[in-house]
Amino acid sequence: MAVTVEIKGGDKYKKFLAKMAEIAGGVKAGILEGATNRVTGEPIAPYAVYNEFGTSRIPARPFMRTVAKSEPKKWVGTMVGHIRGRVSNPAIWKEALGKAGEQMVKDIQNSIQNGSWTPNAPATVKAKARKGKSEPDHPLMDTGEMFAAVKFEVVDK
Repeated sequence: MAVTVEIKGGDKYKKFLAKMAEIAGGVKAGILEGATNRVTGEPIAPYAVYNEFGTSRIPARPFMRTVAKSEPKKWVGTMVGHIRGRVSNPAIWKEALGKAGEQMVKDIQNSIQNGSWTPNAPATVKAKARKGKSEPDHPLMDTGEMFAAVKFEVVDK
């Protein structure tokens, strides 16, 4: 599951990011391809999509889209701060993408953990309580596998 981030305004940022992508590549974060539940081996992406966009039985809880809308300037700032004074060194640009990826993971996990999501249905809370879940009323947190699966990857140009 990937979310595309578009930064509006700030022509300097757009120019900088285009140059960075040309030289160093990019970074993606979220539930990356191949992420599986560490216990069952099942893919996590379908579960993440159901939660992100909702189904007939699960309300949408856009933990990725919310972050993708609110945090891009912080991510760009992280990259710029890491590169500042060392612009001519492309290896530093890759490091900066990694720093942004680390921040993206933290922000997505924070969204899962602390977002103001539609509460779980009473039946869901009861079912989670019967299974001994420590926070049965916490949306998006059941086994912790989706939370743990949030990763980043620096990709080549």
